[in-house]
Amino acid sequence: MSTTKLLIALVTTCALLGSNPVAAGWHSEALLASDENVRWGMPVGAIAGESNAIVAWTTLGATGSNMVVRRWDGADWLAEEEIDAGDEEVDDPKVSMAPDGQAVVVWSQSDGSAVRVYANCWNGTAWSGATIIDGRYGGYYVELVMAPSGIAMAYWTHVDDISYEHTIYMSRWSGSEWSEPTAAPAESDVVHLAVNDAGEVALASEADSDPDDFIRVALWDGSAWTASETISRAPAVSAPAVGIHADGRATLVWAQGDATGAVYTSRWDGSSWSNPEALTEEGMVSTPAIAVDASGRAVTAWGLAGENSIEIHARVLNDGVWGIAKVLGTSEGLPDKRIMLRQSAGIPRVLMDAGGNALVYWLGSDGSKFGNYSSRWDGTRWSGAHRVGGGENDALNFSAAMDADGRAIGVWSQEAAYDVDVRAAFYTPGDESETGGAGSEGFALGLLLILVAMRASRREHRRR
Repeated sequence: MSTTKLLIALVTTCALLGSNPVAAGWHSEALLASDENVRWGMPVGAIAGESNAIVAWTTLGATGSNMVVRRWDGADWLAEEEIDAGDEEVDDPKVSMAPDGQAVVVWSQSDGSAVRVYANCWNGTAWSGATIIDGRYGGYYVELVMAPSGIAMAYWTHVDDISYEHTIYMSRWSGSEWSEPTAAPAESDVVHLAVNDAGEVALASEADSDPDDFIRVALWDGSAWTASETISRAPAVSAPAVGIHADGRATLVWAQGDATGAVYTSRWDGSSWSNPEALTEEGMVSTPAIAVDASGRAVTAWGLAGENSIEIHARVLNDGVWGIAKVLGTSEGLPDKRIMLRQSAGIPRVLMDAGGNALVYWLGSDGSKFGNYSSRWDGTRWSGAHRVGGGENDALNFSAAMDADGRAIGVWSQEAAYDVDVRAAFYTPGDESETGGAGSEGFALGLLLILVAMRASRREHRRR
């Protein structure tokens, strides 16, 4: 081969090795809606692989509000679709997506006489249609959780019309139908529920009393509940969050105390709950969050408030041992323009993939405006805090979802001139500290090969 041809081949190799269309981290930010009728409620999203994602939000209609979704087909965001039951008020949209791309959306909506719980399911080609799933136990504060296999569980708060008692009901989606609603053993509507692939459920609840409060947990084996068990009894215990592993073991976290509080944990080993263990030093802690994988790993995160700042902390559970706490990010000089945003800042959420890698995300501030931030645990170390999305205005109501391979979608609302924007971005797992990614390494290798070829060309020219 002549030197000229070799150079051409090496330049081509350099270009191919240097190309890096999707680097690790957040990318492909898209504006999904910009409308004065977009409601301030949190938009929600779900993802399964590179070709399936969905985002849902609510908009004001002529007589009420509407549930709107847009789906991602791997290349484009498809047109808006309204999937609710009519023009009555819509609240609490939640969405999950199974590994095969089938999606479940749930929400609460009036049927004209009472607030009911609805669902609409995407089977890959069509929507099932809005269906009431609450039996006669309609209610509020609808939540939706999904196991890695695609088993989904919806749960909500039912308020009795006569006694005004609050009862938690749940219904399971099998992939083809919803089960009859079942009452859960919770004494308040401050609950958190998790489900595994076997359909086993862990339910953590907060119960108020005087002078002490309670954190209680009950387990569902697929057919019956265990008795609700008190894990902690102390003043100002609150905000329980629980995860359940593939073998039925469970990990629980909660906040305890006020200005001198801490985050505590307890673990279910299959036969009993461990004694509560403090995970933090004393301080003003926010609502903790937790995510677990099938094998027993877990990540928990919480906010720690200072005089005018909030730090996001996290700890990792591996082989039954909690690692040291790590500060993921700090919001200094929180803007004082919205008390709602100041209260939301510093309340993190945690996602985990099948390999035990985690993504913590939160609403933070750079001192002048609020924005979305995240940090990734790759099984060995945490990345730095990364801003999600751009823009000069405040970002609000950030939520995210992750698939089994670690891909994620983040969705949020953002102020515009006279409208509210709904925005989304995708996350590709990888080493975010290497901003050039594998592409820059390929470019460097290609450049080295070109230099070697040029040197050989000069030698050949001298021989001639």
